[in-house]
Amino acid sequence: MKVVVDTNILISAIFWKGNEAKLIEAAENKKISLVLSLDILLELKKVLTEKFPNTISRNETSELIEHFISISELVQPKTRIKAVKEDPEDNKFLECAIDAHADVIVSGDTLLLKLKAFKGIPIKNTKTVLEELK
Repeated sequence: MKVVVDTNILISAIFWKGNEAKLIEAAENKKISLVLSLDILLELKKVLTEKFPNTISRNETSELIEHFISISELVQPKTRIKAVKEDPEDNKFLECAIDAHADVIVSGDTLLLKLKAFKGIPIKNTKTVLEELK
């Protein structure tokens, strides 16, 4: 199963040991194929350095980015869309999923979840995807 995750899923996996961490473990154990793009990784780096400067060092941030690269398929989307008008930054996840031919987008973002699917790719929360993996 090819899975695109949004940035808040990655952040939750880093700091908390809940469902999001379990999803990343599934990628580490090759039970799913995690798909990311450079834009997603750049947003992750920005969030970690700007919102968590006293929690995580720049070196740790770099190591995390490298780890996610090592367990992911990296895609450089050519598709450009404007489906999420309320938050255009969210379009990067849809673009990645389309060009990667992903099976699902995993998100905790209400704007993305509200879409339910985009171009035939379902958008689900982490708990739902983990239940489907069982």
